[in-house]
Amino acid sequence: MSKKILAVLSVLLCFSLIFYGCKSKPETEDENPVEEVAPGQMTEEEILKAAQETARKAEEAKAKIDSEDLAKYDSKSYEKGEAALNQYKDFSAQENVDAGKLWDSSKEALAQYEKVLAAAEKAKAEEEAARQAALAEAQKLENAKKAFAEAQRYKEKIDNENLKEFDAASYDSGEAAMQEYQDLLAKGASNDELLVAAQKALDSYNAVLNAAYAQKASEVKAQVEDVRKKGLEIKADKAEKENFDATQLVYISAEDNYVNGQYVKAYEGYVESLESFNKIYKVVSDKKARADAAIERAKNKSAESEEFAIQADEIAPLPEDAEGFEEESLEPESTEIEGDVVETESTESEVQGE
Repeated sequence: MSKKILAVLSVLLCFSLIFYGCKSKPETEDENPVEEVAPGQMTEEEILKAAQETARKAEEAKAKIDSEDLAKYDSKSYEKGEAALNQYKDFSAQENVDAGKLWDSSKEALAQYEKVLAAAEKAKAEEEAARQAALAEAQKLENAKKAFAEAQRYKEKIDNENLKEFDAASYDSGEAAMQEYQDLLAKGASNDELLVAAQKALDSYNAVLNAAYAQKASEVKAQVEDVRKKGLEIKADKAEKENFDATQLVYISAEDNYVNGQYVKAYEGYVESLESFNKIYKVVSDKKARADAAIERAKNKSAESEEFAIQADEIAPLPEDAEGFEEESLEPESTEIEGDVVETESTESEVQGE
C-alpha cells in the first residue's frame, strides 16, 4: 500500500513541475539590439586614407628600386607593381573615386615592389657570399704557393749544407710531397689539395732543418749570451742605446723560437744578434779605450808639470817671502772624445785660465 502511495505522489510532483515551467514568462527581447561591427571594418574615408598611405609606401619602394637598378632581380614583379600603381593613379583621377579599388590597387603595387626588394636583397647576399668564397679560394691558392716556395728554399738549404742525414725519413717525405704538389697542379686539383701537399712538404723539410740546427742554435746562443754580457759590463746598453735595444728585440725573438723548437729561425736570429752585439761591443770598447788613454795622458802631463816645478825649485829656489806667486794645484784638463767628455781623477778645482 505504501509503495502505491509513493508512486502516485511522484507522478503528481512531476506534473506540477511541468506545469510551472510552462507558466514561466520568457525573458523580454531587446526591441533595439546593438549592431556588432566586424573586426577590421572601416569607413570609406578610413579606407581612402589607408589606400593613400599604402600608395605612398609603394612610391618609396619604386624610387629605391629605380635609383639602385634593382628591377633586374625580379622584372615580372616590377612590371606588375608598375601596372598596379598606374591603375591606382587612374582610379584617383576619376570623378567618383572608389575607395575600395584604390585600396586594392595600392596594396597590389606595394606587394609587388616588396617582392622585387626581397629578391634584390637575396641576390645581393648570394653575390657577396660568392665573392667571399672566391676570395677564400684565392687566399688558399696564394698560401699554397707560398708554402711550396718556402719548402723549395728549405730543400735547397738542406742539399747545399748536406743536412739530409739528420732526418732522412722527413727528407724523403718532403720529396714525395713536392712531387705530389706538382702532379696536383698539373691536373687542376682543388686549392685545398694543393695547400695540403705544399704544407706537408714544408713541414717535412722543416723537421730536417730543426734536427740539424738544434745543436747549431745552441752553440750560437751561448756566444750571443757571452758577448751580450760583456756589453752590459761596459754599459753598452746606455752608450749605444738605440742599436742595443734593436738588437735585443732580435735576440728575444730568437729565444722564443728556440723555446718553441723552431731552431732554424732561432739560429738565424742568434747569428744576426751576435753580429750586431759584437759591433756594439767593439764601438763602445774603442770609445772606452780612447777615453782611458786620454785620462792617462792627462795624468802624465800633471806628473810632468809637478816634476818640472820640483827641479826648478832645486836649481833656483825662491825665497819664502817672495811676492808675485801663489800656491796652486796643477790639474789635468778634461779630454773630449767624439762628443763624450772624459774627466780625470782630480776634479776639485778648475785649471787656471778656463
